Amino acid sequence: MLKTFLLLILIPFSAFSQSKVVLNQDYSFLTADIEVNTLRQGNDILYKLKCYTNQPCQARPAKRYRIIESIKTGDFTILKLEQLDTLQLTTDPFPLTRYAVHVIKISDNKQLGYLTLRSGLTRQELDAYQTDFSALREMFFFTYFSVTYLKELSTLKTVTTKAEAQSILDYFKSGNFNSLIETYKKAGVPDMYGSGLVGELVSRSCIAKGYNPLGAGPAIEELLKQ
Repeated sequence: MLKTFLLLILIPFSAFSQSKVVLNQDYSFLTADIEVNTLRQGNDILYKLKCYTNQPCQARPAKRYRIIESIKTGDFTILKLEQLDTLQLTTDPFPLTRYAVHVIKISDNKQLGYLTLRSGLTRQELDAYQTDFSALREMFFFTYFSVTYLKELSTLKTVTTKAEAQSILDYFKSGNFNSLIETYKKAGVPDMYGSGLVGELVSRSCIAKGYNPLGAGPAIEELLKQ
């Protein structure tokens, strides 16, 4: 009887585990230009760093979030966050709506999917927020590569000729990403000019064709002008 009672208590917690250790290394999104957006965790702080393919990351993080709560179920980890950066040129540097819900989808140690699910929340709204986990499977996630996987990818051949650039562009346009693009459109991702989607597809195309995606966007653009 005691064993059965303990199982009944523990079962609910096996599906939804809580831990603030989410990232054990840096993960980076490769844009279509030289900018690289990097996620880093230090204790209970999540940092967003602005980095570049041809120079070090900026010393000051672009954004900082305190991880109030992280809830993991299956491949998904829900992060309830408080933004710590003050708003400049405002009389309210720490607005009440500084809370957000982000989602991480981890399938292996090579890459993760990242999504800003909700932002501009008050603390009360954050505490009350409930995530529809089944709906997450239909969401669009930007792909961030681990620092160890980027080192592996850096050993792939670099795009150096117009023919190579054209082959990547042909793969990009071949219809391989139609399903992904439809998911992107339906999700209504806040992505100015679609630049994030372009970066996503360039990286995927390069890897599929056996090329190093780091810095490939500018190289492809320049080569195709020739």
